Amino acid sequence: MKEKGTHLFEFATCISGAEPIEVYAAGSCLIDKIYEKFGEVDTPSIIIRLDNDALVNLEFSRRAIYGQDEWMEVAGSEGMLQCGRKKTSSMLQYTKSGILMDRINSQWY
Repeated sequence: MKEKGTHLFEFATCISGAEPIEVYAAGSCLIDKIYEKFGEVDTPSIIIRLDNDALVNLEFSRRAIYGQDEWMEVAGSEGMLQCGRKKTSSMLQYTKSGILMDRINSQWY
């Protein structure tokens, strides 16, 4: 996940204006074991401590059954910022058919 992780890592430090001082990372091959042959994982989690003592949490995957979904949430003492996919409501259902908004797939009941 080096190609994806580096972009998210750089983005987090860019928007925060702070530099990383510690990085904790863990990952697994949950989708396709072939990545293990290359010393890679397909599902990593990364926590970064910045020099202003803020923590950044990155979680991503090579493939999600509902398609690509990138978003960001920043919480601080003055409030919270969220950005990402434009939502038409607060109800979201993630399935292999995609991300459904404003309704629930009837096959679930």
